[in-house]
Amino acid sequence: MSTAYEMALANVKGGASARAEARVLVEQMTTEEKIHCLDGGVPTWEGLRDIGSGGYHHRPFRACHVPRLGIPGFHFSDGPRGVVVGAATAFPVSMARGASFDTDLEERIGDAIGRELRVVGADLYGG
Repeated sequence: MSTAYEMALANVKGGASARAEARVLVEQMTTEEKIHCLDGGVPTWEGLRDIGSGGYHHRPFRACHVPRLGIPGFHFSDGPRGVVVGAATAFPVSMARGASFDTDLEERIGDAIGRELRVVGADLYGG
């Protein structure tokens, strides 16, 4: 049996509007599930524990995972100096990079951050 997410994905692959399919999914979500997507879904004390014990830097945080509808959610990594998971590259912060006015450098850094996000399994970057 297909989930609501799988059906929406198949419809989009078949030519349906992604925006319309997203609306259908959101309409099926409970208020609690919608709030979960806004706040990341990690309880405050669990999040603080992970930050204090090193979990924050060991894995991306999952957000907006809605098992009932089959929505896989996002795997979030913080920034802005690069991927904040594992032994990723630490770049100068964006304000310092912006002071160089070097758009080619910024593009290369963005490409590197994107590659490192894929390596750690993240698909949403907060940098």
